[in-house]
Amino acid sequence: MVIHIRQSKYKKDRIVPLSPTMAIGLEKYLRAENPHVWLFNGKEPDGRYSVKGLSWVMRENLKKTSIAKSVNLHSLRHSGVYSARGNNAIVPSAREPNSPFGLRS
Repeated sequence: MVIHIRQSKYKKDRIVPLSPTMAIGLEKYLRAENPHVWLFNGKEPDGRYSVKGLSWVMRENLKKTSIAKSVNLHSLRHSGVYSARGNNAIVPSAREPNSPFGLRS
């Protein structure tokens, strides 16, 4: 399964692989929260999370774990790829020819 992220970094649309476990969690969340504009509703006037708000959520949740390693929001970007590869998922590289995530020159 993949998800389509509209207007992400640099106003680019992206197609991102989603594991079956994450798909189940996302479906449960969507049924419970019923978001309208943003996937995760925050307290900003337009309904989105601020960077400080996301950092706070991450720090508070890290306190509940036994993770001793220094972790920040950017760490999540890399952890998903390593986790997917560790579970033998097919994770296309941006450098592969004809990849939907490919870098165009």
